[in-house]
Amino acid sequence: MSINLLVILFTITLGFLLLQKERVVLITDEKGISQWTKVTNRKRFIIFITVILILQSGLRNWAVGADTYAYFLRFEQVKEMCWLQIIEAFKQY
Repeated sequence: MSINLLVILFTITLGFLLLQKERVVLITDEKGISQWTKVTNRKRFIIFITVILILQSGLRNWAVGADTYAYFLRFEQVKEMCWLQIIEAFKQY
């Protein structure tokens, strides 16, 4: 639980730091027309946070939640069932 709070705090802090920094860049297109454009770190921030969240969900223990072990056992049972049994169980539910 505390690691999740740290990840959230880190995400918010990094977001404020990265999204406040802007650069103004002179861009010239193929017609030779130049214009000033604001460049932000938004894309870099989104990619970084996506990687952090993927790592957080991928590296956690399989017994994190109270019902995770029950889902794991059910998944193992369903792997050995045929499609007709699965459909029948779905209809009964």
